[in-house]
Amino acid sequence: GPIPAKAQQNQAQQNEAWYWYKDEEHRTNNFHYIKMKPGCTLSFEKFNPETFSRSPCAPKGALRTGKRTDGAVYYVVICHSHHGSVPGKAKLHTPTGPKAWYPHGGKEHEHRDFSFVVAHPAAQPGYPGGYMPPTGNPLSPGATVRLTSKAHGKNLRIHSHGAVDGRGGTGEWATFTVHARGPYIALSLTNHPNKFLAIRNNQLTHGTGGKFCTLIVIQHPEDGTISLESAESRSQHVGILPNGEPKGPHQTGTGAHSRFYVN
Repeated sequence: GPIPAKAQQNQAQQNEAWYWYKDEEHRTNNFHYIKMKPGCTLSFEKFNPETFSRSPCAPKGALRTGKRTDGAVYYVVICHSHHGSVPGKAKLHTPTGPKAWYPHGGKEHEHRDFSFVVAHPAAQPGYPGGYMPPTGNPLSPGATVRLTSKAHGKNLRIHSHGAVDGRGGTGEWATFTVHARGPYIALSLTNHPNKFLAIRNNQLTHGTGGKFCTLIVIQHPEDGTISLESAESRSQHVGILPNGEPKGPHQTGTGAHSRFYVN
């Protein structure tokens, strides 16, 4: 699967990259550079164990490579080591806590002093705050939508008392309006505009439109669905189980339980 790596031109002016897998350093010429679109910027954000203990997620905009074939999600990081600042990969949820790895001297080195590589999008003309709706998806600001759970077959809803599940029909508690939130979105009930879908304290819940209600749209062209990731608590997603119950956001990736058809 996709793995963060370090790359350079060799003496023969050929591009090569080195990555680490199963405690070994591997070399390849089959790789992609990370290229920013015009107006976008990158920055480094130092991993802070104290901050992570309060909010166990990557910073907003942290670059990741998607899921590997074993299901693991890795972030692109810079390891601050005695070998210098070396590109690496980081995994947030391991039995011993967040850690990173980098290749050097034919070996894989484990490290806990690292910075995330964070992307900052450019503003898009014509959309408030820079939000540009995904191509082919009706999640544009002002749109009225319903989100049908791929796992359960019914619609996402917010109950009148604020609980969230995936057993909705086509009424007022399952009909949402899309709002721009910078490069991301928020979803409020159309007939109850002060009730927003939210991920807060590792729970799928409702909010009043603040930072816990800001969502990142992830498209899945292979089946025409989307997933919604928390912009405040990266790696946490809106999820519905096959019985219609909500799934813990920190246990939800981008598989079937996180996927919704937009209607």
